[in-house]
Amino acid sequence: MSACACLLGAGGVPAANALEYEEVPAEVKPAAITASRAIRGDSPLATPGRRTFTFSVQTGYCVGGPKPRIDHVRVVERSKTAKRPFKSTVVTAFLLYPAHLLAIPPSPPPRHVVYNVCAGLGLTLTKRVKLKRLAEDLIFYDGSRKPPRRVWPPL
Repeated sequence: MSACACLLGAGGVPAANALEYEEVPAEVKPAAITASRAIRGDSPLATPGRRTFTFSVQTGYCVGGPKPRIDHVRVVERSKTAKRPFKSTVVTAFLLYPAHLLAIPPSPPPRHVVYNVCAGLGLTLTKRVKLKRLAEDLIFYDGSRKPPRRVWPPL
């Protein structure tokens, strides 16, 4: 990572109130998921016997910056065991946070100067995955946490 003074004063010298920017490389990280009940098959409007599971991921980004997106999803369908007497599926969504510039205000900040470095926006990403088994026969877990956290059906 490198930092560069992007706002310069007269003569190429950094301005006193200038922001510096740090290059942040692209990164893929697991994200917490939320199950979507209506599309899973429990709604009276949904068709029974579906082999799909729809989930959403809550994230955010800075105005003017690149939006994160779902890079890939790992689905592990588990069978019954002595410790786990039910069929389950662990779904792990991985988000790609693109490379971007991060604004760094001067330290200490000058008096009476307000820096609005990142006005964050909320973002919901939705994804549907195909399963080998019927969705209504499974218990779904979020694999972004250790141990995986149950997301559907709710407790």
